[in-house]
Amino acid sequence: MTTSDEQERADAHKTKKQLIEELQSLRHHLGKLEETGPAGAESEHLLHEILDSSPIGIDVSRTSDGAIIFFNTRLAELFGLDPDTEQPS
Repeated sequence: MTTSDEQERADAHKTKKQLIEELQSLRHHLGKLEETGPAGAESEHLLHEILDSSPIGIDVSRTSDGAIIFFNTRLAELFGLDPDTEQPS
């Protein structure tokens, strides 16, 4: 298992295209979880925990209106947001 520091070093060498592809994959998987209803609630919670612990700033938005439905702690740090008081739209 890799540590957070090792993962951060590995992520630092990824290209912008690789990071965008990872984000698109995460968004796709999150969308699939939302479609599963109550059966996917536990999986959705786990995904949120994984995304929140990422060393990369991540937000998830709806394609229909662009509303941000999730952002992780790292994104909040990068933009000076307080994750406890700032809420996605």
